[in-house]
Amino acid sequence: MHSHSCFVLAAPDLAAVQEVIAKVRPFGWHVAIHVAGHHIVRYADLIGGIEATVVIDHMARPPVVEGADGPALTALRRLLGKGNIWVKISGAGRLSA
Repeated sequence: MHSHSCFVLAAPDLAAVQEVIAKVRPFGWHVAIHVAGHHIVRYADLIGGIEATVVIDHMARPPVVEGADGPALTALRRLLGKGNIWVKISGAGRLSA
């Protein structure tokens, strides 16, 4: 059995991300986003500007020690209020306080 792990250490190429989104939008596909911690804050404008259904994977893996009013969960709630952004309830074992 072969397994492959990929760790992205650099910021994504935002132009490439936008290009892929533009290519899949006509098909009505959703866009899956995986962000963790404060990256939800960093990329909130990009995510919020996507004109397609967006699914944020692994509940955005917020730093739960910051509480419900921390910057990551505040940004996530704001994004969810847009109506086209959803969160996938998965990876709860990765969250810890």
